[in-house]
Amino acid sequence: KQWYQRRVAITAGADLIFYTITPHDRRITTGVVQTISCDITGLRSAADITWKDPDGNDISTGDTSNYFVDDGTAAFANGAQTPKLTIKTAILSTISSATSYKCSVTSGCYPGSPVYEKSVVVTPIGNSTNNGTCVTVANNKFCNVSLTWTPRVSETGAIFAMIVPVLFAVV
Repeated sequence: KQWYQRRVAITAGADLIFYTITPHDRRITTGVVQTISCDITGLRSAADITWKDPDGNDISTGDTSNYFVDDGTAAFANGAQTPKLTIKTAILSTISSATSYKCSVTSGCYPGSPVYEKSVVVTPIGNSTNNGTCVTVANNKFCNVSLTWTPRVSETGAIFAMIVPVLFAVV
């Protein structure tokens, strides 16, 4: 008798191993570095991890200008591993809508096993614009600025905008 799991034939009595990949989607701001992660549980040994950028390219551990890759092997314990990808501001500043990175996992026990991937979605929560006018009065420059901040998605899921008028002197 045979059982089928993910299009692979498995004979009854075979050692069947399952592991789970849980991605952690994240709302981000684009002005400071952000870290995303996925949890992997049910492992016999640390898995081999590769992070993939939104275009599907492998992110090199040597690309320290744009990313910091932590494969989670140093903290592997009790069959669990949490790989992390820190995205630096050079890349974050280019993200304007929901973007997917992939946590790509290969078994550490069985290197010939298939690669499984889960998407981790990063969604920017806002951007800002600064539109204003300035006037000069008695050699003093005064500016009336409307600062508009528009989150793409609030914590409650609602979309809203906030306008704050500001008057200040430029010395």
